[in-house]
Amino acid sequence: MKVGTEKSLIPAFYVAFFDDVMKHVPEFASLHLDLAYILKRYESEGLSFVTLTLPKLGKAVETSLITLNKLVTPMGFELMKGERLPKLLNCLFKTLWDSEANPLFDIRDLRLSKVRKLSYNVLVIRQVLLAFSKVEDCGCIESDDVAMSNFRNRVTAKPVITASSILLNRARELISGVVMEGDNLCKPLSHWVIEPYGRHGPGAVFGRECGREKWNFSYIPGIDDRLYSWSGQDRLDREESTTGWSRATVVPKDFKSRRIICIEPKEFQFAQQGLWETLRYRMHTHPLTRDAISFDDQSMNFNLSRDYTYATIDLKDASDRVSIDLCRVLFPKPFFRIATRYRARKILINDEDLVGYRSLATMGSAVCFPLETLVFWFITRATLELGGYSTTCRVFGDDIICPKEAFDEVIESLCSCGFVVNESKSCNDSLIRESCGSYFWCGDDIRIVRFGYTASTSKGTWIPFADYSRSFLRSGFEAASRAILNCIETVHPVPYGYLGFPDGPIEPKIRRYNKALQRLEVKVLQVCGPAVADALPGSQGMYAWLVGNDTHPLPRVTVKNRIKGKWIAAE
Repeated sequence: MKVGTEKSLIPAFYVAFFDDVMKHVPEFASLHLDLAYILKRYESEGLSFVTLTLPKLGKAVETSLITLNKLVTPMGFELMKGERLPKLLNCLFKTLWDSEANPLFDIRDLRLSKVRKLSYNVLVIRQVLLAFSKVEDCGCIESDDVAMSNFRNRVTAKPVITASSILLNRARELISGVVMEGDNLCKPLSHWVIEPYGRHGPGAVFGRECGREKWNFSYIPGIDDRLYSWSGQDRLDREESTTGWSRATVVPKDFKSRRIICIEPKEFQFAQQGLWETLRYRMHTHPLTRDAISFDDQSMNFNLSRDYTYATIDLKDASDRVSIDLCRVLFPKPFFRIATRYRARKILINDEDLVGYRSLATMGSAVCFPLETLVFWFITRATLELGGYSTTCRVFGDDIICPKEAFDEVIESLCSCGFVVNESKSCNDSLIRESCGSYFWCGDDIRIVRFGYTASTSKGTWIPFADYSRSFLRSGFEAASRAILNCIETVHPVPYGYLGFPDGPIEPKIRRYNKALQRLEVKVLQVCGPAVADALPGSQGMYAWLVGNDTHPLPRVTVKNRIKGKWIAAE
């Protein structure tokens, strides 16, 4: 059996992780039986047991923790005799649920130290059951065809907007105050956004061009006459294209469902990056939003979500449901025009069907995330103001944090605007708070490590395995950290020792004194991007292309990470 493949990594991880747990909590010695059960089923059922079967129980656990409903054990797991709890990990389950699978805790128990101590149990259960729930290309309950069909239905359906005019008008006033100055767009948005900020991203484009091929524009959406004063010649069709469309494609999400993203034309992608940068700058500098919205730092959301006077709300397929009909009502006309200026008019589905759609921007568009953040934050803020609640709220994409007492009213407002709340991930009365990747139990951080790969076969997949190893070490699971590292180093025998942790429990293998003999150093690995010597930024690169000056080198587009060794102090 080749070390470093899934056949060695998965058993090695579970053996080491259970060893860590039983050393930390000796009374859980019976877990060795659960370990044997997991290894036996993995050997007989294969990868699907840890990527599909175990995560089903893991999702049932999370749903019960958040909704405070009974734990419903899915098919495929034997129940303990005389109980409604699974036999697997029973010594942990019975500390959180009674024999009838009713939760033993609620929000009133928050002050009890006994309940706080259960955070370790919750972490262990989730880590065992959900460790491999997001492995790429591991199979999925939802098929690609079903995912694409559901996507098509969402983006083409006419939204049902029943929100009151009072709510919509107040949200519109707030948005206008941020993006407008009088009757005109604010300065960052009043200039043609491609000019200062436009650029090519590293992602795929509709025409499958890559690198410098992305500069072969056939048109510019929303062309500005000032562009022609730059070039002095017409290299482009002056009419805005009405035939630009995006292409829907299926990508992995988790064991339950697929994600649909739309690959944009290179011309739109370039312009969307510019609009995204101007929106980010405006949100980060305006007095109303600078302390509430941050696209660069999630620490504000992270810290607020552990405060139990606030609730967290999660939405289903949020980006697909930000409809152009809703935004036509919420956005002032000048801003609506610029928000839709770089929007593909149709989506190519299954490489054969061209369909119109009602979403403002689908996943894959550079403006999808900032525009949905803006919509959700202003609806939430308007609801809080009209209801007389504290106006402190945070939004990052579709993750919303609002005052606990306003939870029901904010949900009602969002639903009236055509959105669907994910009740199994929205936390109000439970001891769980989940937002922006954070997961708290009674204020304790119990985030788990989710493997995206099960085999390290190239340097590209070797990088995340180093992160997994470091994450387990930080959480106190030293044996699990070491087991992952051993699998990496066997496939990639590099004598650098423990990655990024010279003071960790595993000693680095290469040591030296520096040239001045001042300190002892160890060699560790770091992930870094290659140096890129680009002569021109995006706007200047476009100008050079427009005037046909081939002597100016065009900016490089694709930047890949690489690994290199670095000497650091051993102390």
